[in-house]
Amino acid sequence: MEINLKEFDSTLSKGETIEWVGQSEPFPLKDSSNSGRLIMRWCLTAVVTVVLIIMYCVWAFKPEHNFSLPLVVIIAAVGLFIMLVPITDRRMILKKKYLVTNMNVITFTKESEKSIMSLENVDKADVYYTGKDTAHVVFSKNGAKETRVSGLRKLALIPRQADGEGDTPIVSMVFYNVKGVDLLKGSLPSRVKITEKK
Repeated sequence: MEINLKEFDSTLSKGETIEWVGQSEPFPLKDSSNSGRLIMRWCLTAVVTVVLIIMYCVWAFKPEHNFSLPLVVIIAAVGLFIMLVPITDRRMILKKKYLVTNMNVITFTKESEKSIMSLENVDKADVYYTGKDTAHVVFSKNGAKETRVSGLRKLALIPRQADGEGDTPIVSMVFYNVKGVDLLKGSLPSRVKITEKK
């Protein structure tokens, strides 16, 4: 998918210029960082859903109670929704576009769904290679909570903000499975400490 730079015009401030642009490349739903947790989530959700339906049916089929099919459908739908969350999360990440400008690091789905981290808050960039020239790049401020590899998808969806109330600044965000990592690293200010991680 080609990126149209004009879609970012309203995102940029006066004097702000794009230094690097990219997007999430396709990635598998299950990988080494989340496979066990994903299978456990699906199995546990299926078991809990079935047990709840069985318990309800045992209770509802007693003579003094009435059976409600809509309630069974609601329980099944909630279970299905929980099982589908990883799939919808993956779809949302694949729609993301990423910018490094002379002022900010930006994740962008559409104008109403963007996250902006000031370059002044970026002290380090941790690069987790996923292929020859693809990687997850985690931007963070010194002192921000470390993110494990297994938590990168969540961070790709919801950047971490500083502790506090209201509109606190973003202190950690990730560009998830992007290409052109060498160009990306070159677009960052020299004071940013870049670390390659496994």
